[in-house]
Amino acid sequence: MDEIAITNAKLIAQVITVLGSLGFFFATFQALKQLEK
Repeated sequence: MDEIAITNAKLIAQVITVLGSLGFFFATFQALKQLEK
C-alpha cells in the first residue's frame, strides 16, 4: 500500500471509531431516558 492509501485507511478507521462512540453514548442516553419514565 502507498502512503495515501495508508493515510486514508487511518482516517476512515478514526471516523468509524468516533461514530461508534457517539452511537454508544446516544444509545446510553436514550436508555437512561427510558428508565426515568
